[in-house]
Amino acid sequence: MCGLHRVRNAVQHQGEIPSMESVIKYRGYTQDFFKAVCRDKFSVPYEKLFLSALIENANLRKQVLKAEAEEAFGREEFKLCIKLCNDALISATFEEADIFQTAGMLTGYWGASEELKMVLGPDYLQKYREEDYFELARELHGLILQWGQAATGMQFLNEYRMDFLKHR
Repeated sequence: MCGLHRVRNAVQHQGEIPSMESVIKYRGYTQDFFKAVCRDKFSVPYEKLFLSALIENANLRKQVLKAEAEEAFGREEFKLCIKLCNDALISATFEEADIFQTAGMLTGYWGASEELKMVLGPDYLQKYREEDYFELARELHGLILQWGQAATGMQFLNEYRMDFLKHR
């Protein structure tokens, strides 16, 4: 075990990459230690430990488990796993985090034009309630809101923006 400790220190503190022989040599010790920690400290058998356990939001965790994405991940079928997690991704982005609503509020804080504030305001549609084109005004109001939210929402995704759009 002293050798494992030296290898771990070299990796952590000097950034050294261990040789394949060292990895193979210490793999069993490491797995045994990890299994014992899972069992003794977290009361979770190693065989029942899945990445979905790290998802704190119960609704999202249930969606991932229901989609059988864990099994696809375990079989290294990563594209299938992503496809199966699609509902959870959409839920996390647009329902749990409500990225569009948050983006819409930030647009107002960041200095939206007076015209945009007026059109998106809660009282805007009331002045057209009795007009023949009320439905059109209502639809355009919603469209402008969604358009602004989407544009602002893309800023939250940072470098993942293109991957998200490509996947969608």
